[in-house]
Amino acid sequence: MRPLAFVILLALAACDTLGVYPPEAPVTAADLSLTTDRSEYRSGDDVTLTLRNDGDREVLTGVLTCSLLERRTDDGWTRDVDRNERGCILLGITVPPGDAYTDEADLDGVRAGTYRFVQAFGDVEVATGSFVVR
Repeated sequence: MRPLAFVILLALAACDTLGVYPPEAPVTAADLSLTTDRSEYRSGDDVTLTLRNDGDREVLTGVLTCSLLERRTDDGWTRDVDRNERGCILLGITVPPGDAYTDEADLDGVRAGTYRFVQAFGDVEVATGSFVVR
């Protein structure tokens, strides 16, 4: 009976920590920051993304719903190909200096792990801090 309990305990421990890494801070650039509303979600949840422009110039961005999703692996951050291959509406959104733009992105079909959203501005990218999907 004891070996069985030990095996079950090991299996539960592996399920709880699989794909979860220590939290990482957001990547900011050129007075731009991208944040999520929470640090933990479930697959299928909606995420509120906020792009903040603390610079002195207007910024043109795309719809945050189309932000790229990256998954943390032992090799670093990799693009979550399944989610990122969806069609997306290309709209230009202007964010004035000192203002913020908020949008929703979904985690439909995203498996458990550690993730972040990335938004590109030409050759510059900003990223949310890491968050966990359970």
